[in-house]
Amino acid sequence: MTRAQGLQVAVMVGVPPGGSIAYHALRFCESLLSMGGGVPLVFFYGDGVYQALAQASPPEDEWQALRHWQALAQRGVELGVCSAAAERRGVLTSCLADGFVWMGLASWVAASADADRRLLFREPR
Repeated sequence: MTRAQGLQVAVMVGVPPGGSIAYHALRFCESLLSMGGGVPLVFFYGDGVYQALAQASPPEDEWQALRHWQALAQRGVELGVCSAAAERRGVLTSCLADGFVWMGLASWVAASADADRRLLFREPR
């Protein structure tokens, strides 16, 4: 039995796609799930809301973050987009890719309270 087995981690992503922090956030979620842990919610906050854009089209030879996030959603991970952060950035509900859900910050608070751990992926200050 691994230490991760059964561990529930709520994840907040506050960075746009394309950088190493976004990549590590996604790989963390994939790894935790593969070890028997759970990710009840990935909450996209601040510039992280850009991860959820349906029209994202990076070059085919680059890492396709959106496809990986959607694969997590198909495995039962809820992908929540902070409605206030999205609205401040001009992102509308109609812009969200399949698998992403519009939600308020209270959803993050509830998920993080229920989880064993909370992990934030953001730019260092």
